[in-house]
Parts: sequence; C-alpha cells; structure tokens
Amino acid sequence: MKKYLLFAFLFSPAFAEEYSIVSGGTDRTFNAYFPSDTTEQIPVVIIMHGLGGSSADMEGLIDYFIDSGAVPIFPQAYFYENLPEIGSTNVWNFGALPELYSDVQFIEDLIDHMVLNHSFIDTNRVYATGYSAGGFMSYRLACDLANKITAVASVGGNFYKIDDGSDCLDQGREIPIMHIHGNYDPIVTYYIGGPSVFGQDVPNDETLTISESIDFWTEYNDLTIETIDTLMSGGWNWWYNVWLPSNSIKFTYSSEHSTTQFSHILAEGGGHHWFLDAWGWGFDSHVEIYNFFMQYQLSDFFFIAPPVNFTINDHETYTVLHWDPVSSDDFQYYLLERSTDPEFSTNLITNYMLSNEYEDHDMEFDTEYFYRVSYNDGGEWSEHSEVISITLEWMDISNSGGLPTHYRLHQNYPNPFNPTTTLSYELPKDAFVNIAIYDMMGKKIKTLVNGLQTIGYKTIKWDATNEKDHPVSAGLYLYTIHADDFSYTRKMVVLK
Repeated sequence: MKKYLLFAFLFSPAFAEEYSIVSGGTDRTFNAYFPSDTTEQIPVVIIMHGLGGSSADMEGLIDYFIDSGAVPIFPQAYFYENLPEIGSTNVWNFGALPELYSDVQFIEDLIDHMVLNHSFIDTNRVYATGYSAGGFMSYRLACDLANKITAVASVGGNFYKIDDGSDCLDQGREIPIMHIHGNYDPIVTYYIGGPSVFGQDVPNDETLTISESIDFWTEYNDLTIETIDTLMSGGWNWWYNVWLPSNSIKFTYSSEHSTTQFSHILAEGGGHHWFLDAWGWGFDSHVEIYNFFMQYQLSDFFFIAPPVNFTINDHETYTVLHWDPVSSDDFQYYLLERSTDPEFSTNLITNYMLSNEYEDHDMEFDTEYFYRVSYNDGGEWSEHSEVISITLEWMDISNSGGLPTHYRLHQNYPNPFNPTTTLSYELPKDAFVNIAIYDMMGKKIKTLVNGLQTIGYKTIKWDATNEKDHPVSAGLYLYTIHADDFSYTRKMVVLK
C-alpha cells in the first residue's frame, strides 16, 4: 500500500491511499482520498469511470468531495482482452455476466476493506455514482448491493436490467436514484429507439433508456408525484459543429409516504458529458449528486429489531448484563456499549461478543454507568436496545479483595484498540495456563501465556504484534484461554 500527500486546491491537505485487494480470485485496485480531519464518521462516495477509462479519469472531483467532508473512492474496472463488440479494454460487468469478474463483489470487498481499516468510515452513508459505463454500474449496485449502498447516481449511463424475470426486484427496500443525461447523447441513447455507439436502441430490451428507467423505478419505489424545476434555460451548446439550444430541467418523482426520490436532470441539447456549470449548464453534476445523496442514510430503509429483555444485576463489586439471544440465521455478533452519559458520547467502551451475557468488573464506586446493546445481522446493524443504567453505591471491600471462585476470561479493554489492549482473566486455583491469539482462519498469531500460574486475578497486554513482533493487520481476532479443563474464546478488533 502506497501513501502520499495530496494538496487539495487551496484548502486543507488530504491524504490519499492506493489499494490493491483480492476480489473474486484476482487483484483489483482503487484509490481513496481522505480529509485531514477524520475525528468524526465520514460518508463515502464511490465514483466509477467510463468504458475504456481509468480511475484517474474521475479524480478531478477529489477537491469537491474532500471539501464537502466525504471520502471519494475511485475503483478501477478490470481489463479484458478480445471481448465481443468492444475488443480489449477496461469494462464494468454491469450485466452480471458469469464469464466476467463480478464487480458487485469487487465493490462489496472494497467497502469491507475500507470499513475494516478505517474506523471513521460511516457504513450508514456509502453511495455510488459513475459516468457512462460507470453509471450503468451504479444501477447494477442499486440492484445487487442495496444492503451496503445507500443511494446511486448515473451520469450518461442507462439501466441494464437482466431479462430473467427477477432482476432488481428483491432488494427489500426503496432505492433513491439520480440520473443525469443529455438528450443528444450519441454514445448512450436518451430516447427509446434512439441511436447509440452500439447501434439502434431496441424497445423493451435489457438496456432501459431514461423514460423506461423512470417507469420501472417509480413503480418499484411507489413514487406517484412529479415536480419539475428549471435549472437553466435559454442556453446554447456547440455540438458537432452546430449550435443547439440548451436547457437544464430537473424532474423529481416522490411520494407522500416516503422521502425516497427518483431525480432526473435532462440536459436538453447536451451530449455525452459530466455536465458542469462552467460549461453553461446551470449546475454541476457532482454537486447535484452529493446534495441528493446527503438526504439519505442506509438506516432510513432498514429496521432490524433490537435485542429484548435487556437486564442488569448488581453483584456488589461487578454487574451482570443479560438479554434474550437473537435467533436470526444471519446473526454475526453483539455490540455492547457502556458510557457515563445516556447519549453515549463520553467515556464510551465497546465490546464485540458472541454471548448474550456480560460481566462488567471494571467499575468505580458512585459512578452511574449506561448500557445498550445491538447486534450485526448479515452486515446490517439492529436498532439499539433500551438504555439501562446502574450505580454501585457501595462495594463489598472484603469480597473484592478475595480470590476468584471461578475461571473467567473477560472482554479485552479497550476494544476495538490500537495498538495495545489488556486481557483480564481469573484463576480459582494454581493451573497451567495457555492464552493465544488467532486470526479468523484459525491460524495462531501469538502465544501470550504458556506456563504455570498461581491463583488470582491476572492481566496480560497484547500490542497487536505476531510471534516475530511484527505488527498485525487490522481486523477481527480471537483470543483463547486454556486452564485445566476450562476453555473460552472471545473476539477483539484491531484498528489501524
């Protein structure tokens, strides 16, 4: 991974990273750019180039998105040789063709990689847009990655709907979409039956023009209200040695019961462009797209019920929290949060866990602690449980100074962490103890303890290194204790 410093126009510097990941068994690349201030959760805008282009083609938009407080990401389409009709070139697999690599999988892997390596990425605000073939790919993500992409936008790219009777019908949520297109586009036709670089459009085929897309998406999202706004009128556009009268008109389709919209900006007299105000169109495509995106969060469209029967019990020197287990087949893990204020903005401690019970031994006398729990269900987060609190108004000093009565392995603290965390455990008698770190594939990363220890309360630190003292990569890890017949495993998250 290469890092360098990019100076964004005349504003604060932005950090950039070039990534190479393995997706679908092959190497894929993308570039990401970060604002200098990453102390808060930041939205992501994935921007895809056109047919035969490269990720660098769209990087003229970096300054705008950085200054708007977003992370722009520019993925690279795969280069294929000797494809029918288009030959050897970079192309997005927006038709989900099985003989080509899956770009839906690539974008999903890209998102997962960013979330795993950058804690400030806001998974609730991930958006996708593209130009030309990149616009086609944005539509494909609306169909096949609606669990991670909040909204999409296309500039000069139509909607390729696979004619299998089921494509784009099972997202389980409304999809906000913006489509910007010139009606003189000779590359990707605007009109049904119109010309394109690949020949005449065929009505009712798999490539939907804008009017066909409006019909499909307004029905899918149940949008029954049309409003029309003029962004620019009375202009002229020089196109193929002819001055064409130009206007920019926004058509918005909405409903009374939802905030979801399909927004279409028609650039009358416009060709195959990323339309800009500086070119006389009365709007910038990226500004319209970003403002459209910022109306929506993924959580607006999903509701996963929170854990129920969340209870807390006082055990003099510690508390025990319990809730009903989640029965979903897609359940991944719980997130238990503790704070010293009910808004969870101060002294926040997070614990990722598989069990529906937790003992909190790290407590102070006369301090009120607030707790809530949620869970990850197939990559989506549930709603938070009710908030409960407790204050230890007195502590049994004699008991707290005593010896453990049971084997216990506690959740590491802090969690997630970078670069050091503490593992606490209890031994009710002298025992041979082994504590080791494993990755999620079961490979041992490091042994922390391996020997005879005496009865008592124990701690050991891990500095996120392997047996050779080299730093490990960010991600999810397991730590396991073996002592006599006792064995227990917990999860922890390393951040970078």
